[in-house]
Formats: sequence, structure tokens, C-alpha cells
Amino acid sequence: MVTESELREELEKAKEARRKFEEQEKAGGKTVALGQNTKILRLKNGIVVTKKNELIDALEAMDDGTFKQHVTEQKNDFSDWLIYIDKALAEQIKNIKTRKEMINTIKQSETQNQ
Repeated sequence: MVTESELREELEKAKEARRKFEEQEKAGGKTVALGQNTKILRLKNGIVVTKKNELIDALEAMDDGTFKQHVTEQKNDFSDWLIYIDKALAEQIKNIKTRKEMINTIKQSETQNQ
């Protein structure tokens, strides 16, 4: 049997782990440097993006709710991340507010650059 004090101790550990997890989630969507030329984008759904083609895959896989956490009237995490990789494309998608339009714009840019 588990004693009440052991149960309380485990509950406190779980609360602390949850608090740390939530702090990490809040930090999501930030660009982090990985070496000299690599930038990563950590999405709210846990996906990590390091290349444009990964961004397309992530956009296609995410739901609109997750997209809206990254793109608001005040910010566009995808454009902010792309500025390090493709400034022209970052500028193109800066004001896009729908996931589908962003996917189409990025795909169109990729086919034009091939």
C-alpha cells in the first residue's frame, strides 16, 4: 500500500513536472540557433522544423488551431523563422493569415526556385 505522505510527494513531483512542461510549451515557437547556419523552429505541437520542406510538412500536418497560435495579427512565427533562410519568401508570407494559403505560397516558391 501507498501511504498518504508518499502519495502527496508524488503529486507534488507531478505538479512540478507539469509546471516545467508548460513553461517549455510557452517557450515553443521561438527560433533557436543550432550552429552557424542552422535555425530551428519549435512549433506548439512539438514538431521541430529546420528546413523549408519540413515547414511545408508541418503546416500540412497541423490543425488550424495550432496554426493560429503561430500566426496572429501581431506575429507570424513562420515568417520570423524564414527570414534566416529565405528573406524574399519570409516577406511574401508575412501577412498571410491562413494555413492553406501559406502552404500554397511556400510550395509555389519552391517550384519557382527549382
